[in-house]
Amino acid sequence: MNIKGEIFFIAAISILLFSCSKDDISNEGVVSYLTDYKENQNYTQIFYLYSYSSVVTGLGSGYDRSSCNSICGRLDFAIQSNTDSNFYELSPTREQFDNLYNLNKGYVWEGNNKKLKYYLVANIYFLYHGYGYLENPILKSEWKIVIGKIEEYVFNGQIFEHLIIVSDVK
Repeated sequence: MNIKGEIFFIAAISILLFSCSKDDISNEGVVSYLTDYKENQNYTQIFYLYSYSSVVTGLGSGYDRSSCNSICGRLDFAIQSNTDSNFYELSPTREQFDNLYNLNKGYVWEGNNKKLKYYLVANIYFLYHGYGYLENPILKSEWKIVIGKIEEYVFNGQIFEHLIIVSDVK
């Protein structure tokens, strides 16, 4: 990126950060990213969309697939429109994903997402079964776009990466 591009990017992010309010990020009922999940317990955690894809199969038919990670980086789930009856209730829409993709398009993110970028997040309620496996995820808030970054942290002697939400995008 050239100097003009870097200055424009910094100015654009600064405007976004100052025009958005941190108060809009709802953490009501959400557990900390440092939660020590216990088997067969219910939790609400913030998840972010990791990937969204449309898979084309034979004769032009296909399905959509969403993969989501928890902000603690220790939980994830994937759902598909052809096998999961709750796909459209739980997954962000294709339009929301396209909007997220367009917001992040053109920016070169250095390292492992250590810089600010846009994420689609929602509060998800689930039953924890152990070893990172969760069951019956239920959407508890609308999917929304936020500005955030990924940083490392230590939990039980292991290094994980978690999403730090800096601000909502209005």
